[in-house]
Amino acid sequence: MPNKYYKYWEKFFPDRRVVSIHRIHFILAGNAQLETHLAGISRLGADEVVVFANPANAILNQLKQSLAEMGVEYRIREIVGGYYDSFVKASEEAVSSLVEDCAIAVNMSTEQSSESSAIEDATRVQVYFFHRRNDKAVCSGYRYFVKPGRPVKLDIAPFWNFHNQSHNDMLEILSTVDASIGVTELWEMIKDTKEKENVEGFEAFRKIFRDFRRWLKNTPCFTEQMQKGPKYKIELK
Repeated sequence: MPNKYYKYWEKFFPDRRVVSIHRIHFILAGNAQLETHLAGISRLGADEVVVFANPANAILNQLKQSLAEMGVEYRIREIVGGYYDSFVKASEEAVSSLVEDCAIAVNMSTEQSSESSAIEDATRVQVYFFHRRNDKAVCSGYRYFVKPGRPVKLDIAPFWNFHNQSHNDMLEILSTVDASIGVTELWEMIKDTKEKENVEGFEAFRKIFRDFRRWLKNTPCFTEQMQKGPKYKIELK
């Protein structure tokens, strides 16, 4: 949308404002092929990349060269190895990266190791606490898994507030419906799966959904179609 229309759009449609998502990738320098390290950047786009690496890792120089050629801003965060050191370093990076209208994407395919799990855990934890501190901000985190082939494909799994049963119900239904649905239809489908006394009223449900949407909106697997009323769908493989 042209810049001259931004103020008009935000004035009359405050919940549908046009924003630019700041995309950050967390990548562990591992033993996978270079293509696997970079696949998410080329497919999803990136404004910034954080590479977690032991300085002795053989692929590190190739990564630096490739990222420089791609014109993507990056930094190297040295780790000594093991879960705890990686968790601490990734937590620090996540805390400094999480802001309004951003998304952190964690590449889970470069190595099967405790370091990879630590980076995933740290990002999930910090996304949770970011939303606890900011009850109106839109900010997302997700993992992606690189599937080799031609073309390369990505499986994406979001971080959501799984401590909230309503969020779990919404994720399940939006991931299994055949077509995008509106909030009223989502509420009615969840009502059908619960005992009558355990169902929120519609206005309370709308507030919970707005919170759920803040977690998911900036993920590639979440779609929001603006028709007569907004409709939603989550694509999970």
